[in-house]
Amino acid sequence: MKLRYLAIDRILSKDALIKSGSRLSKVLKNKISERNELTIEESKKIEQLEKDLINNNVIRLVSVHTPIEEYTPVKFNLVFDYENLNQTENCDLTVSHILYLRNNYLSQFPLGHHCEVFVECEPNIPELFDKLPIDFYDSIKIGICNKSDWPTIRSELEDSKRNFEKWKQENLNNNKRA
Repeated sequence: MKLRYLAIDRILSKDALIKSGSRLSKVLKNKISERNELTIEESKKIEQLEKDLINNNVIRLVSVHTPIEEYTPVKFNLVFDYENLNQTENCDLTVSHILYLRNNYLSQFPLGHHCEVFVECEPNIPELFDKLPIDFYDSIKIGICNKSDWPTIRSELEDSKRNFEKWKQENLNNNKRA
């Protein structure tokens, strides 16, 4: 079974959003000028992105792990604390835009790759987002998924953490013997 979640390491400030928004507009305009015309769907997405850049309930997050290949918009309804899996929060989130390598607008998640995602939060921004550092990388802080996928995701993450701790302990013991 594929794990369907996003691992988030930081939030990007409105200042960074506005700066990258003007950069993104320039990039999109350059790409548009290289082609004769846009599809109606592409035009609508670009128009919506311009509106979302100034929308207060749209947050730009950095996802360092995207084990899904879905087209936007993608809806999620649960945020979890990556360090304390007992802490979750119900929410209503929609990933509406994806930037890959800062200059490439995508309609589909790049499987397994780091990307920036624009997330619309209705009606409020989840409180767990407060755990995210602003504009700098620290470590994975939160995850975003759906309630229906949470039991499997939680189990996989717990197994992964146990295996990492076991590996770390074995390495520590091997280093003491050397």
